[in-house]
Amino acid sequence: MKPPAPAQPPGSLHSVVAHVAETCLRARGAEWKLSAFGASSGAKAKGCLSALEVSWPAETLLVGAADTSVFTDFRTRAQAEQLVVLFYESTATGRWSEGPAGPALLDLVVRPRLGVRSAPDAARARELLRQTQHACVVGREIGTGFAIDPVIEVWPAHEVTTTSELGQPGLAGH
Repeated sequence: MKPPAPAQPPGSLHSVVAHVAETCLRARGAEWKLSAFGASSGAKAKGCLSALEVSWPAETLLVGAADTSVFTDFRTRAQAEQLVVLFYESTATGRWSEGPAGPALLDLVVRPRLGVRSAPDAARARELLRQTQHACVVGREIGTGFAIDPVIEVWPAHEVTTTSELGQPGLAGH
């Protein structure tokens, strides 16, 4: 018979096996695409998800819901503020540990990357994303492990020639 493993003292470090689910959202023209990646999901979907089209684990669906929720809330706020957003892409990553009651969410981070025309527009976009983080239904349910970590790029107006997902001018070559 094997002796029991020694108990770890409170506050000691121990390793946690984390499982990762990741999504990627890209908005271009009039379409958006949400793709999922992870150990148990290689499925990809375009536009709305259908149970008949893809089979994603619940963890990946939660990550995709957060990614999509951030995008739609930010898009609505940007349109209401008449903020010109040249492009929007994001990735979202959720990490889980395996516990006695099943998977336990450790954290979920949405990382939008977007382009605007000026530094003042970048500041406005950052504020709208801050508001989005507090308003996101999925994020509120998750609690303290939810974050939005944006990268906001400023693109000169002379490079703007096409139309973006937000129905506003977009970037040439994108």
